[in-house]
Amino acid sequence: TVRYLGVSGYEVTDGKTVVLLDPTPTRPPPPQLLGGPLEPDEELGARLCPRADFILVNHTHFDHVLDVPAIAIRTGAVVLGSPSTVNLARSRGVAEGRTRVVKAGDHLTLGTFTVDVRSSRHTDIVGISQPMAGVIPADAKRLWFWQFTLDKTFAYRLEANGASIWFHP
Repeated sequence: TVRYLGVSGYEVTDGKTVVLLDPTPTRPPPPQLLGGPLEPDEELGARLCPRADFILVNHTHFDHVLDVPAIAIRTGAVVLGSPSTVNLARSRGVAEGRTRVVKAGDHLTLGTFTVDVRSSRHTDIVGISQPMAGVIPADAKRLWFWQFTLDKTFAYRLEANGASIWFHP
């Protein structure tokens, strides 16, 4: 089953393994984006994402990754994505053994799912092909929205029980 979590996030499960894709239900209003560092709404994340075995991240802009560390810590999920994804997760307290950097071409087994990782690209924004490009540092402190930089963008093909789905928000 596939369940929409808000913003660009989804939950995919075959009844055994739960994979979250960009689980970021927190959506700061525009004034908050300019008002200081962003924080996840942990209560909303807990309500919408009660369980997770794995979290796959497309890219590390705030609207794709803000809630990921809190959800991973609460559920024990393994976080997979770019170096920025892993750095953000680790800087927020996700154990190193619960993170994994992936690269295009990887073929993964995540519980009962197989996952193919493909390179993708971010949509151009006002003519910029890699908006807010960069790598989130491993010692990242609280981040303003523009500090949620992206280094890589991925698409994922998930398969379980003969069914498959492509995730590319």
